[in-house]
Amino acid sequence: MLTNSKIVHVHPTRLCNFECKHCYSSSGLQSKNSLELSKLLYTTAQLYEYGYRQISLSGGEPSVYPDLFEMCANLIEQKFAISLISNGWKPNVLEKLHDGKLVGFTAISFDGLEHNHDNIRQRSGSFCRAIESLQRLSSLGARTGAVLSVTNSSLEELPELVELLATTGVKKIQFHPIAQIGRAKTSRNSELNELSEEALARLILLSGVFSKMWPKIDFHCDAIFGSRLIKEKLIGANDTISPIVVTEQGEILPIAYGMNKKLGLGKVGFKLEKPIASDALMRIVELTKRDCSERVATTFFSELVRNSH
Repeated sequence: MLTNSKIVHVHPTRLCNFECKHCYSSSGLQSKNSLELSKLLYTTAQLYEYGYRQISLSGGEPSVYPDLFEMCANLIEQKFAISLISNGWKPNVLEKLHDGKLVGFTAISFDGLEHNHDNIRQRSGSFCRAIESLQRLSSLGARTGAVLSVTNSSLEELPELVELLATTGVKKIQFHPIAQIGRAKTSRNSELNELSEEALARLILLSGVFSKMWPKIDFHCDAIFGSRLIKEKLIGANDTISPIVVTEQGEILPIAYGMNKKLGLGKVGFKLEKPIASDALMRIVELTKRDCSERVATTFFSELVRNSH
């Protein structure tokens, strides 16, 4: 496995009220793909039997999924712990989820300070609304966090942005370097170029500094030093795969959104065998580990998705 906790990332819809320039799934206003709830619940019930206990909802934008409340209520009945990642545009929906005790943790996504954020989201006011969502949830006693997509322009803004987020009461902050996947792959905007090894190293070091400055916040950086990756045991024969991903099209994929469908583990609504690492998957993981270990700093999961194709 790649994580000690058995986690399922569920993308219930590709519909979104934004069309972000860097979106890994190319979600947007015209994207209608959504999961049929009964089929999803049939699959999650099987996954619970295989030891999965946590579900993370993202998208698309989960707050616009029409069956969101019914889905969460049923997943709780199945005894899953639920977290959710949202763009924060619908604070009323997020508050209702908290009031109904349907979500245990809510993270809001950011792309930098206001100018950068609104530019990438292509919607004026999106930054202020995202901050408002965190503040309103915090006032209700909800556990909150932030996921920061880091570009070359937003890297310089992280100290100020983290300081602002800390005032909202967030418990976790995740740094996710931009990847050339989905809409970002076809974009010609230089602002969406991937971070260099030097920039990734700076991000890793900044994350460590922030941990010292704000010890009550759990910081996580998706970038890693290559020298550390050499020592990591990532996955072995007969290991249960974690995380796994359920896409809005009903595909069940290992580890990350965008992995080659040839590595698929099944489809929602059908009987699912225990998600065990295949020889093909282990070869791709080891190839990616070897390649990434030769770099000063890298983003393992983005490279893994690319190597799977």
